[in-house]
Amino acid sequence: MALAWLKERGQELRKQAGDSVKRFQNQKMLDAITGGCAWLASADGTISDDEKRKMLNFMQVSPELKVFDTKKVLASYTPVAETFASDYEFGRLEAVSRIAKIKDDPTAANVLVRLVCIVGASDGNFDAAEKKVVREICGIVGLDPVQFDV
Repeated sequence: MALAWLKERGQELRKQAGDSVKRFQNQKMLDAITGGCAWLASADGTISDDEKRKMLNFMQVSPELKVFDTKKVLASYTPVAETFASDYEFGRLEAVSRIAKIKDDPTAANVLVRLVCIVGASDGNFDAAEKKVVREICGIVGLDPVQFDV
């Protein structure tokens, strides 16, 4: 259902997300985004080198994330991805810590969840494990996962 929702409204949502991210162009938001993306990439319990490469590639070409300097995106993403690769629970704790820093801003939280949904669906397979991660992120930031069809 979330993939159909994303396909149906994809261009509109991508533009809105990109415009909204510009408003939140700061390190706290970048860390929340990269934490959420790393968590999503490791949704199956591990994060392989191939998953890290795909996620980094997406983050470099994503129109929504172009508001951030590529070097800063990589510097934020790589440590949390490596933590997931070595110990899933520590990686999850780091991602939760990063995401929790924006929970008091509902607009930033909404942008974060939309971006994570875009990333989840970017390979054409927004699977149950990825949707579970999105639901958990929604719980951290106080949003209803139903509004994202997850």
